[in-house]
This record gives sequence, C-alpha cells and structure tokens, in this order.
Amino acid sequence: MDFIIAILLGIIAGTFAGLLPGVGATVSVLILFPIFLTFDPINIIVCFVSLYSMTQYVGSVPALLIGVPGEASSLPAVVEGQKLKVQNKISDAIAYTAIGSLLGSIIVVGLTLIGGPLIENIAKIYRTPVQTILIFLVLIMMLFYKENKTSQNIFLISFGYILGMIGIHGDLNREFLTFGNPNLYFGLPVFPVILSLFVFPLFLKTVETSNNIKITPFKIRLTYFITFFKHITSSLRGTVLGFIGGFCPGMTHAFSSQLAYNTEKIVTKDSLKSVISSETANNAGAFSAILPLIVLGIPISSSEALLLAILETKSFAFSINDFLPILQKSAIALLIVNVIGIMIAWPLAKHLCKIFLCNQKMLYSILFLLLVCLNYYIGTLYYSGNFYMIVLLSLLPIGYLLKKLNTMPLIFCFIISNYSIELLWISYQLYLK
Repeated sequence: MDFIIAILLGIIAGTFAGLLPGVGATVSVLILFPIFLTFDPINIIVCFVSLYSMTQYVGSVPALLIGVPGEASSLPAVVEGQKLKVQNKISDAIAYTAIGSLLGSIIVVGLTLIGGPLIENIAKIYRTPVQTILIFLVLIMMLFYKENKTSQNIFLISFGYILGMIGIHGDLNREFLTFGNPNLYFGLPVFPVILSLFVFPLFLKTVETSNNIKITPFKIRLTYFITFFKHITSSLRGTVLGFIGGFCPGMTHAFSSQLAYNTEKIVTKDSLKSVISSETANNAGAFSAILPLIVLGIPISSSEALLLAILETKSFAFSINDFLPILQKSAIALLIVNVIGIMIAWPLAKHLCKIFLCNQKMLYSILFLLLVCLNYYIGTLYYSGNFYMIVLLSLLPIGYLLKKLNTMPLIFCFIISNYSIELLWISYQLYLK
C-alpha cells in the first residue's frame, strides 16, 4: 500500500512540478520533505523516480499550448511550438510527444531491467577511487554550467562548499565556522539553505518573466496512435540520444532534450519531428539520470543530492545489494507513471493549463509561504524551529542578490561537500598515504 501511495504522490507532485516554471524536482522534494520522513527509504526513491519522470511528461504541455517551459528540458518545444501553431499542428504535437514519451520510457526501462545483472557486475568494479574521480568530474562539469559564466560558477561552487563545511566533522577531526554555537555543530540545515538560495531567487526570476497567457486549443483523436508510426524513427532516435544525454552531470534531461533536438534538426529539419525527438529524449534521460544514484550512490543533479541528504537522515546508504530491488521497484513505478502520464499529458492537457489563468504572483507567493511554514515545521521535528527560521531569514538577502543566476551549482556543492571531502580523505588514507 505504501508503494502505491508513493507512486501516486510522485505523480501528483510531478504534474505540478512539470507545469509550473521554477517548481522543478528540487522544489517538489522540499515540499514533500515532511512526508518523506514518514516513508521507508525504498518508497522515498520510488516517489522521487515517479515525480522525476512525471515532470518530463507534463513539461511539454505548457511549452506547446502557451509557450511557457514547465521544465528547462521543454525549451525546444517552446521554440518549435510557435512554428507548429502557424502550421496548425499543435494537436499533432501534443499527441505525438505524449505517445513518444511513453514509447521511449518503456524501451529504456525494459532494456535496463534486462541488463540489470550486467549493470550490477559493472557497479562492482567501482570502489572508492573511482567514486572519488566521478564525483569530482561532476564538480568540474558544474564549472561550465551553461546558464552562468564560468567565474560565477566558481563563486557559487566555492560558496556552496563553505556553507556545506560549517560544523564539526568527527571523521576528519575538524571544526569549521561554528563560532561556538551548538546549533551549528551539525552544520547548516538543508531545507532553509535550499529555500533561501535556490527556491527564492528562482521564484523571483520566474514571476518577473511571466507574461499574459493564451491557451491554444487542440483536438484528441485515437487515430494518432496509428499515425504516430510515421514519426517512430524520430522517437527512437530521441530515446537513444536521451538515454545517453541523461548521464551529463548537472544538466541530465535538459541536455538529453537539447542533444536530440539539435540532432533531429540536422537530420530532418522538421519542427514536428524535432519536438517528438526532444520530448521522447526527456523521458529517456530522466531515467538514465537516476541510474548513477541507484547504482553508485552518486548524485548528478541538485534534486538527487537533496534526495541523498534525506536518505542519509534515515541512515540509508546505497549498496550493490540494494541495487536490483530498487531498480525493479522503480521500473514498476515508471510503468504505472507512464500509463497515467500519457492521459494527463494528452486528453487532460488543456485542463491542466488553466492554472496559468491564475494570478502568477499570488500563486508563487502562496507556494513560497507554504514552504516557509514547512521550514519551521521541519525545524520543530528536530527541536530547532527558531534556528531554521534564523538561517532562512539570514540567507534570504543573499538569495535576492543571486536572483539573476542559476544557483544550482551552489546548492549541489552545499549538499555534497562533506560527502566528497570524505571520499577524498578515504582515498588518500587507503591508496595514497
């Protein structure tokens, strides 16, 4: 029963995360934080996988119907959506992207399940030195995160590490910037840091760029399942490229989408096929992006890093023994998500977009206030409600100053700072000393 609840919760959260710009997987995990504390680790992962996949299904809906990218990976759909409106092909695009996403997800999940034992054997090769190299490769990729200048990324990474290192860390016998305050001995709490330095600037930027919304009408025909086969090559191409692109640290499904889109524009130069390929790639990339976490315990996105931090509060650590059970449950969850996802992203699409007819400033203000209340509530669970609020209020001005930047590298490094330092220390002790 908990397994089904986790899937349904992921579907609901993923639907809103995919619809509303700025409310991606990271924000959704923050909102679900109190609920996750009541789940067992496996169901937390199942919920996250369901949420992550659903955001990609739904993200194309506002991108095509109203020109608003619910997810960064849906930017190609925004660009080509304008051309498809002129060509009167929006109905085709909505249908084919939903069907393509279903096909791509099923293929990727099926092949991963078949190759599960092989992946397990490959994972056994990885030991501390390889994990250390991989995690620092992810950090190097963060330096070139495309939404910021390299100098800005260096600042964000450094600031994230400084914040993450605050506290007393017994393994390395070090104390850093605690100023003798017992509240800081265990470091800064994750929730208020992410809320002030990631969610707050992201919401500010989203509200400032919101425009008047008009929903493009579209038609629903079951014959689209048959006519889709005219475009199946584009969908399959998107599946392969999307799966490969999903492994790109920090960009994951957004890179998958762009890679498939650019390739399709070279191959066909057709707007409809380009959207089908890029949106199929979203879903394929969404699944491959979580494999490094499940197999190796290595996060390659801010939402996965946050998930890892939550799992650590449950004393859960990824291991090769847990890999196949997690993969199998995640695969079952994804099949259920795909069946429901195609209905939400196609027949129900025009109803979903009505949320954009609401006052956007009011909508995001209410959502942020909800997160502030959750921040205090989560703090009270650790007998630190006031401390959580002090951290939030102290960092909000910095979040405001960073509103023109994408602070994902900062948050990612804040969460994995101690994890990466410990990996480096263990590698030094075992292999270099």
